Amino acid sequence: MAALGKLLGQRPLLSPMPLRIKRMLSSLPNTDEDDSVSVTSAPPFGHLSTDHLALKDASRSLFMSKFNPLLKRMDDEDWFPHDAWLTLAKHGYLGLTIPQKYGGVGLDFLAAGLVAEELHYANSSLGISHSAHDNLCANNIYLNGTEEQRMRFLPGLCDGSFIGALGMSEAGAGSDAIGSMATRAVQDPSDGSFVLNGSKLWITNGPIADVVLVYAKTVTATGAGTGDGRASRNAGVSALLVEKAS
Repeated sequence: MAALGKLLGQRPLLSPMPLRIKRMLSSLPNTDEDDSVSVTSAPPFGHLSTDHLALKDASRSLFMSKFNPLLKRMDDEDWFPHDAWLTLAKHGYLGLTIPQKYGGVGLDFLAAGLVAEELHYANSSLGISHSAHDNLCANNIYLNGTEEQRMRFLPGLCDGSFIGALGMSEAGAGSDAIGSMATRAVQDPSDGSFVLNGSKLWITNGPIADVVLVYAKTVTATGAGTGDGRASRNAGVSALLVEKAS
């Protein structure tokens, strides 16, 4: 496990990122193929740039063609289409806001939001898996992780070889996930590693994830750390990167 750092009190700045829409569009299949769905954005999207509109339309065409037919089986059988995940990666839909340096696409947040909207429209089950992976996990690592952690985890999250998740909610910690959190992470002073004790619930991608960003109250080896209740109920929360092999 690798400590991602204490996130409480830190508010990530959504700084502008370079727009790489045309690069993504060039990787999409020809929308004139027989299995495609022809769509054209209409008002009230007048505030979007030409590139944003092109991305929105091309994304919907691909998603409706490839992923919408999978929705019923996913819901009926609790089935996850791993091939569809690789299709997302192949066409540049993983790591949307992650810079190219780490294998991402480097889109701005508006573009990423448009893609997410179209994916949820076509297949809400796949869409929520994508949002948990791309936003809650990958983007969180990019914004708050160390350079070593970025280089270690982001390329796999962007090329589809890893599936990411975020573990916060618990059976007794839902709407008050931070304040009521029971999961504890105790650091071993001898080697700096952490031991997690607790359980998480309602974790999107939990059963299939390779990398999970787990939130826990941090407690020192002596039990007198920031998570022992002496400070604010919201204090002492850390995010730990847990790999499936762990």
